[in-house]
Amino acid sequence: HDHDHGHEASHDLHIWLDPVNAIAMTREIVSALSEIDPEHQADYQRNGAALIERLGRLNQQLESDLAHVKEQPYVVFHDAYQYFEQRYGLNAVGSVVLDPEQRPGAQRVAEIQARIRDLKVRCVFSEPQFQSALAVTIVSGSGAQQGILDPLGAELPEGPDAYFQLLQGLADALKMCLSKT
Repeated sequence: HDHDHGHEASHDLHIWLDPVNAIAMTREIVSALSEIDPEHQADYQRNGAALIERLGRLNQQLESDLAHVKEQPYVVFHDAYQYFEQRYGLNAVGSVVLDPEQRPGAQRVAEIQARIRDLKVRCVFSEPQFQSALAVTIVSGSGAQQGILDPLGAELPEGPDAYFQLLQGLADALKMCLSKT
């Protein structure tokens, strides 16, 4: 899918947004810890195997949850979701800003508004930490809905379920907004 700035595609550092990447990271962490601390290798392997199984179940759940909204075009505030989008075959058609720390100029806003109209974008997603007023401006007059995606889980309570809640929260937000007619 087109993200307006292909040269940045290789710079998406949000690798944790794909549970298959999390499985690969878990395997590497288990291996490294087992090497550093062989006395507890069995514990690392047992815990790693349990986590990998749970991540696999999460991946299957997300595939199922997102299956019926794959084709729906949407725009994100900034391009932080490539790993998630590619894993689940989602149809992101642009991002509002290239750098989330900088407000887009009038020309960029006009380009995104045109894209939203031309591609009949169903949702524009902002993030809790960034300008929701900008999202209101961008969707005005387009018929697109507004949604919120949080790639960092800023609002989630800490704990062993936070990662799972983060990814399920992304899927739920996408599903909720993209399912509206």
